[in-house]
Amino acid sequence: MADAEREITGRIEEWGTVAYNPYTAPECGQMISGKVYGSATHKDGKHIRTSIITEVDGRYVMTSSGSTYLLGEPDPNFIKFCKHTGCHMPTEEEPIRMITPSKDGT
Repeated sequence: MADAEREITGRIEEWGTVAYNPYTAPECGQMISGKVYGSATHKDGKHIRTSIITEVDGRYVMTSSGSTYLLGEPDPNFIKFCKHTGCHMPTEEEPIRMITPSKDGT
């Protein structure tokens, strides 16, 4: 979908991914935590946690509530965490890597 056709809920800056709870596999409950801007329902700079991510298209993240967010810059602490743990490092082309289980459950 072209950028001009997207209805954006807001832009999230200083973001990181978080799990639904500590015991949830990423593919079952990954969310974004960060500061939102340009939202009709939240004051600019308010720290939010999205509902569960259902789709990622470049820097656009769609959630289970039907919201679409544009990802800005990740939180520097999230970058440090990714480096330390070996997680996917956010890039301009792939800020978030969705993990989906294979058909055989692996």
